[in-house]
Amino acid sequence: MINDMRYFLLVVLMMSLPVAAVADNPATLSLVSAPKRHSAFEVPSRLRPRMNFWIDIFAKYGRHNAVLHHRDYPQVIFKVLDFTAEANILSESAYTNLRRRIVDEHVQEIRAALTNLAAGKEASTALEIHIEREMRFLGRGTDKYRHILDNSLIRSQTGIKEKSRLAVQRSGRYLPIMERIFVEEFGLPAELTRLPFIESSFDYTAYSKVGAAGLWQFMPRTGRQYLTINNLIDERRDPIEATRAAAKYLKYAYEMLGSWPLAVTGYNHGPYGVKRRVQEMGTGDITTLVEHPTKRVFGFASNNFYPELLAALEIFDHYQTYFPGVVKEPTLQIAEYRLTQPLSVRQVMNQLGVDLETLKSMNYAISDSVWRGVQSIPRGYVLKVPNTYSLRLAALSSPQSRPATIDTATSSVYGGVVYTVRSGDTLSNIARRYRTSVNEIKRLNNLNSDLVRVGQRLVVSAKQGGPTPLSYTVVSGDTLGTIASKFGTSVAEIVALNSLSSNNIRVGQVLSIKPSSAANRVASSSSAVYRVRPGDSLWSISRAHGVSIQAIQEANNLRGSNIRPGQQLKIPR
Repeated sequence: MINDMRYFLLVVLMMSLPVAAVADNPATLSLVSAPKRHSAFEVPSRLRPRMNFWIDIFAKYGRHNAVLHHRDYPQVIFKVLDFTAEANILSESAYTNLRRRIVDEHVQEIRAALTNLAAGKEASTALEIHIEREMRFLGRGTDKYRHILDNSLIRSQTGIKEKSRLAVQRSGRYLPIMERIFVEEFGLPAELTRLPFIESSFDYTAYSKVGAAGLWQFMPRTGRQYLTINNLIDERRDPIEATRAAAKYLKYAYEMLGSWPLAVTGYNHGPYGVKRRVQEMGTGDITTLVEHPTKRVFGFASNNFYPELLAALEIFDHYQTYFPGVVKEPTLQIAEYRLTQPLSVRQVMNQLGVDLETLKSMNYAISDSVWRGVQSIPRGYVLKVPNTYSLRLAALSSPQSRPATIDTATSSVYGGVVYTVRSGDTLSNIARRYRTSVNEIKRLNNLNSDLVRVGQRLVVSAKQGGPTPLSYTVVSGDTLGTIASKFGTSVAEIVALNSLSSNNIRVGQVLSIKPSSAANRVASSSSAVYRVRPGDSLWSISRAHGVSIQAIQEANNLRGSNIRPGQQLKIPR
């Protein structure tokens, strides 16, 4: 029995044992109205208790709580300790030492209770009764108690609700951009963009003790497969470039493993490691692997990575329930510019009129030596500045500014639009990005095979006369035939321009259209209708349709920037 009286400065505030009261469990309540998800991220019933554990860690318990739980089955909670009062009266070092000492004493009390249960004694204390109830789902017998003792499976987890609140707040800065990259560029589920909640709390400055960096916490070795990492630039710390790299890595893992739960686990454990475990266990079912009754298939972090993502999705679906009053930060509005010559930070500041802190906050990939002026920003680096500076970018003498989803320059030497091949690129994904075909790129570049190399420059769109392509958003009732007729073009040309595999189109789909000159004049004075989707912002919609935010506001009599899913907006042409 613990004698708390000897700690004259405080009284340990022990938890009241967990109560299965639905009314006190926001996770249980909010699941009722959860929005529709990709089927791969629907919660398996057997994973729900583990997911709920992580919801509590993320949103219920804070930095002054210690949750003592079963390492293999974290949903088995032995005790929750609250050190808030102690934190308010002790120095940091005294608090840390006292907390460690008291946690150790409670662990010993739990071990004593487990020892009695392992010996077959009838549960008699409140703690023993609680442990017996918590572990009932693991079956009868006493081996399950002995297993904890023999393998030291009592673990302490600190709550992070304060950190999670900040993560939700910061997420507004990046999520619309990340969703566009994942969904529109790579065709991946939007749910994957919640992984930075787990990895970095959406903190682009995050740097782990083992060397992982940025929103997506890439290790150097993995990062170099997809990103530039050298003494001048570390693109792991660039939210946009790192997001593209994460999309490529997850897509690769999915293609190898065949399911999103396994691919997500592979993001933490490595896809090859997951593949070996699947082969060893003879199953790719994530619930069977995570909740295996006799074997720990993965380590603690990897075993809980997918359930943590499910918890993050639940929190983001209902963030006002878990963090009432939290306001997401405005989405970054970025102009990007690929430098054609090395420039010092001072030159960029002088030519753009941008201050150092703004430049630093949007170009965290640049090394300290560059910021100190020891070295220049290298040629080829994609500089990022607020949209308000976009018109000044011409002063840097680079070919062309580009939106966050494009990586090109207009070239008078090569002719047309030129793309520089990066690590992880293939002709097929380049073709999809620029709405062309592999054969067309091979024709424009006289290629005999589909192989490309990093740094290779490819013409992805030839210069052509005639009308400029328009972006048209498909509305209800549209067919390729009616759209072609409206713009004075042909179905075949729309199919070719957009690399469509069939004549099927969907409401909300954005198509590139090359209208006839007459139709172009009509289209320019008309408007399309766009239905707002979850995660959309006026900025993301304006970028997708090539119009200004102000033009959308004026066309729809909007006084501010607030929009809601399902709302129909006129997009001026």
